[in-house]
Amino acid sequence: MKLSFLNGWIFCVSFFLLSCSSAEGENTSEEKMTSSTKSDSGKGENIASCLGKFDYDYSKLLTSEYVLKHVSLVNSADLEQKYDADAVKRYPEYGEIYYNWPSGRPDVQMNPSFPLKTPDDNSISLTNLSFEEGNLSSIRDRFKTSYKVMSEEEIAEGMARLEKAYKDKPVAELETAKGFLEARGKSSYQPVEEIGDMAYWAPSTTYNFYSGAKLIVLVGNAQFTVTAKVGEKNEENFEVAKKIAREILSKCKG
Repeated sequence: MKLSFLNGWIFCVSFFLLSCSSAEGENTSEEKMTSSTKSDSGKGENIASCLGKFDYDYSKLLTSEYVLKHVSLVNSADLEQKYDADAVKRYPEYGEIYYNWPSGRPDVQMNPSFPLKTPDDNSISLTNLSFEEGNLSSIRDRFKTSYKVMSEEEIAEGMARLEKAYKDKPVAELETAKGFLEARGKSSYQPVEEIGDMAYWAPSTTYNFYSGAKLIVLVGNAQFTVTAKVGEKNEENFEVAKKIAREILSKCKG
C-alpha cells in the first residue's frame, strides 16, 4: 500500500495499537460494511485483478468523459488534464491524475509562509492506486484500522501500550510515536457504504485550505483515492467523489 511518510507513521502506530484491542464498539455503518464485504469477497478480488490489468494507466481509469459526465462546464475545453505518464511508470505507487477547471472563486494563499496566491480551481483527481499483499481479511482489518474513528478509550489504551513498547527506547522516539497517535486520534474519516468492499471519506485540507472531499476505496486487495472539489460544500463534493469512484469500479464489473 502506498503511504506518505506521515500517513505511514500514523498507520503503523494505529495498527500496532488497535490490532491488539477488541473489535467491540464498532459503529453500525462499519458493521454493515464488514458484513457486505464477506459476501462479496470474490467479486472484490475479481475487480482488483481487473484494475491491475490497467498497469497503473490512470488516464484510462479516469477519463475526461467520466469527469464531464458528472460536472457542469459551460465550455468543456476549460477542462485541463494534469498527468505525467513517465513519472507514473517510474513510481507507479505514487501515480496521480488531475482534472482542473476554473471555479470563479478568488485566488487563495495556500501556504501562510508565502504571499503567493494560487487559483482555487475546481478539480477531480485519482491518486494512490496500490495493491496490498496478504489475505483479504488482514487487508480489510488494516484498512479499517487506518481510517476508523478511534474512541477516547482506544487512544488511552494506545498511549499505555506505547509506554510499554518504547520503555527501552529514547524518549524522543516515544514522544514522536505519541504525537502520531494523537494525530491519528483526530481522524475525521467516516465509513461509506456500497462503494467497493470498504470505503472512508473526509474533507481534505492543506495549510487550512479546503481542497475537497477525499474518498478512499478498498476493493479486493486494491486501494485508490478520489478527491473532488466542485464547490464549497462538503456534501456536494462528496457526492461527486462517490460517482467518480463508481465509474472507475464500473470498468471492471463486466
